[in-house]
Amino acid sequence: MFPRAGDAVLLAGELDLAVDPALRESVHAALAERGSNVVILDLAGVSFMDAHALGTLLELHDEARAAGRDLHLRNVPAPVRRLLHLTGCTSLTVDG
Repeated sequence: MFPRAGDAVLLAGELDLAVDPALRESVHAALAERGSNVVILDLAGVSFMDAHALGTLLELHDEARAAGRDLHLRNVPAPVRRLLHLTGCTSLTVDG
């Protein structure tokens, strides 16, 4: 599971198939807590993200919406921003 800081889940390293269970577990835990309507994924420590992780983020975004919550990305590294742009993932909210 990834560490937390307030409402933010602090993602780090390479986001790929290998970390899918930890990513899902971390976001599900954040969604299960009462508090803010927004769950923030802080990607400052992410060095790589593949298409599988992107698909997982989109699924988690849909789950958050179904629960009446929002999932926002923060501190998105340039390569990940490029991936989001190239794939047209405009449904993911990027803060900063």
